[in-house]
Amino acid sequence: MSLQITTVEVDDAFKQNVQTWLENLKRSVSAPDYGFLLAHMDDGVLWGRFKGNDLLLSAQAFPNQLPVKLEAETLQTLRLFGDDGELLIWRTAPMHFAGRLLLDAANDDIEQFSERQLLWGEHTSEKNGFTLLVEGEQGFLHAPPIVLQSGQRACIVVRNFIDYDDDNQAAIAASRLVGIEPYVTGGTQNVT
Repeated sequence: MSLQITTVEVDDAFKQNVQTWLENLKRSVSAPDYGFLLAHMDDGVLWGRFKGNDLLLSAQAFPNQLPVKLEAETLQTLRLFGDDGELLIWRTAPMHFAGRLLLDAANDDIEQFSERQLLWGEHTSEKNGFTLLVEGEQGFLHAPPIVLQSGQRACIVVRNFIDYDDDNQAAIAASRLVGIEPYVTGGTQNVT
């Protein structure tokens, strides 16, 4: 794999309506096939998934438990991700944002490996393709876009890209989110 990293202009349309901006991006011919959204807001975590060109949000599935809105005023970071790439947008100052697009290019000039990272929280309920997870005594809540069966946990798949310096020492040059998968606790699973 080879990496293509591009700066993304975050314009006033994004600040006015984040969800509409993302849906318009999804409709773009040149956009990668994003499947998922992960947004860290000042007041919580929002997950999303695309159904066609429509962005469905975890807060819509669980409005009473997750009263978090996708608004530029409270956005810290936002990631659209899928098999082909990841768009990352982050706040640099109040109502000012920067962005980058990281795409996988098809050739073998850079090593990579993927890993699963378990998401916090125990399964409580499901609705519209989202599973509400609660963590700890304080009851922190989030709802990733995944349906889990008994004995499964949610995990996020991260792809790491390796580069070598002049002394041939390896380091992770970049990482990006790829997907969300169920994980069977107590079992062994391989990720390629």
